Amino acid sequence: MLQVFQLMLRIDGLINPNAKLLKLSCNHLLSTSAYIKGKYGPLLVIIEQCGSTLILQQAPKFIDSLVPCLALNHLAPVVSRVYRAVIRSLLSNHAEDVLCVWKAKIAPDLVNAIVSSNQVARKNILQYWVPVHLDLDRRIFALLVHSIASHKTIKGCEQKLDSVRLPCIIDIMKLARCKGIVRFEDMDKFFLRHGIKAADNHVRANAFLSICKTNKLSTLITNVEFLMIRENLPLNMNIDCASFRQDLVFCINFFIRRALCSLASSVKKV
Repeated sequence: MLQVFQLMLRIDGLINPNAKLLKLSCNHLLSTSAYIKGKYGPLLVIIEQCGSTLILQQAPKFIDSLVPCLALNHLAPVVSRVYRAVIRSLLSNHAEDVLCVWKAKIAPDLVNAIVSSNQVARKNILQYWVPVHLDLDRRIFALLVHSIASHKTIKGCEQKLDSVRLPCIIDIMKLARCKGIVRFEDMDKFFLRHGIKAADNHVRANAFLSICKTNKLSTLITNVEFLMIRENLPLNMNIDCASFRQDLVFCINFFIRRALCSLASSVKKV
């Protein structure tokens, strides 16, 4: 059906210079409830064929309307495909100034979504939305972490860390580190030190992953990484949480493999 719709839009574009079918379809889809899953396939066709300009003109708060859908796991993947298409289309029109456009038009809504009070929505945003932005420009990582850290989430009072922002920042660090977007030297050690000592097992596991896991085994281990692991590993050896223990074993195994690769590389140079 989507292929038929795509073909109809192309034919209408050739016959009708005003693209009447496109505008009517877009208006109808945008007026439909955001929780109707079937609307996102046609919207994706419109964005891929004509860009996101028309959608954002008719519904300036379109991206905001997608955020509540992320609290529903069955909607999150399809909504995220549309979101990715909108972001890429929006930035493709400003290829020479991606960072400025991102800071002005995209970052505020993204940060508000990331620090959402709904845990399911936060999880899906970090899984589906954040990677799109990190892949755009390496500098976005630092801007995103800073924006989340300075975001006012509790009664308008700015705090350095809380139960919402710290897990989000550590999650983003883990993602960026594993994808090879940032080096350990580029990550704020203040957040890592708090993350690796957090009470939440998931936050601690992600902090260990941020330190140990890299996209390449050949990445050299820094002194700070070694000291952080040496100081905190004994404190996490007897945690009564199976998933945390599995993550910790994976981290240490990967860390040891990195050390062996570094040693082998040093021997070869000698």
